[in-house]
Amino acid sequence: MQNSKNFAIASLICGILSIILPWIPYGYFFAIAAGIVAIILAVKVRKLNDANKGMATGGLVTGIIGVVLAGIIMACAICAVCAVASVAGSLS
Repeated sequence: MQNSKNFAIASLICGILSIILPWIPYGYFFAIAAGIVAIILAVKVRKLNDANKGMATGGLVTGIIGVVLAGIIMACAICAVCAVASVAGSLS
């Protein structure tokens, strides 16, 4: 059961990182990776149905929130770059 506790803690840490990292420039790539790792580890722990299910649920929720948040921020960054490129193209 110690292994599942470590996986649950890692899932929660990766989930929290996936919420924090998108706010760092170009950190949304790492946030998506950390969120996916958090989701995979949380699902693995939740299948075992032991005492660490609550921490794994926290990792699952924060991982999902982090991936969605990173996706939104990445889409906004792409739109901003396209807008600047179109304005720069119309000026020349």
